[in-house]
Amino acid sequence: MQATIIAYPPSGGGNHLKNLLCASGVFANSSDLNLEPYNTGNREVHSTSGRNMNEYRMADALASSGNFILHGHFGELAQYRSEINAIEQKRFVIVTIDTSHDKRLLQTRQNRLGQQSHDYYLQEEQHFLYQPQMYNTYFTGQEADIFSFPLTELWHSVINYTTAWDRLNSFLGINIDLAQAQQLHDQWRANNQMSSYYF
Repeated sequence: MQATIIAYPPSGGGNHLKNLLCASGVFANSSDLNLEPYNTGNREVHSTSGRNMNEYRMADALASSGNFILHGHFGELAQYRSEINAIEQKRFVIVTIDTSHDKRLLQTRQNRLGQQSHDYYLQEEQHFLYQPQMYNTYFTGQEADIFSFPLTELWHSVINYTTAWDRLNSFLGINIDLAQAQQLHDQWRANNQMSSYYF
């Protein structure tokens, strides 16, 4: 099997990113893209209810013959470290929070969603949990198979305002429909009341 694994800090938009990738239709589980949360105004856009990672999702991934998307916070993924490390063909897409702007945006959304965290956690633990080195060592990912996606670029109002999406398309060998992705992104931003403060 193959796996594309999205790692992101809580409230970092990882479910949304997973949905945008599923919109390409090329992943084994692309069909679990759920548009209802977008259309009903939900701020969080989970494709399935419950935790992002669970034994059933992991079993589905391991039984798949295609490229299966897994996604979760570090702690969700870490519970399945052995299974993830056993996957020979895997790529990681990490939502990073390297800049003060990334962290400020994330903290604002965490507060909005009632997920307040201590400053130390945001500035230290979260920052280091979403660095390529963690996925190169703890999860045995190869350096060439790890893509860093800065939160500021993921959340920008214009999907392709930088080359990030082109680089991601190239990295994953897919072709995301940027027009469709922009529509979902506009809805996600509106549902989350992302004013000009968020750019």
